Amino acid sequence: KDYKSPMKDYLNKFMHRNRDLEKKELAVFQQVFDETCGSVVESLGERPFHVRTGLNAAVFDSVMVAYSNCLSGIPSDVRERFQRMLDDEEFANCTKNNTTNDKIVKQRISKALHHLFGQ
Repeated sequence: KDYKSPMKDYLNKFMHRNRDLEKKELAVFQQVFDETCGSVVESLGERPFHVRTGLNAAVFDSVMVAYSNCLSGIPSDVRERFQRMLDDEEFANCTKNNTTNDKIVKQRISKALHHLFGQ
């Protein structure tokens, strides 16, 4: 929600803010990450982010954010929803051009939430 480009600066600031986490706080991040990865692999398969020519970081970030926000309600037809999302021209454009632009990042995450989870 608070993303501001450039991506490198945003990630560096995030890591700086969170470099001294207590074990409990770190455990929460770890749990969400592990559950998100497990849910993605279980529902979309081993290599869902390899679209077009290889791993697409923009597809990865939008799907991972969407999943991490909806872990308690993965639809049974999420694989079909995922394919429809990949076929959506607007979503595809958000994963090809200006991928670190603030508006584009927020748009593709919004589209992932909508396509995958109806939000």
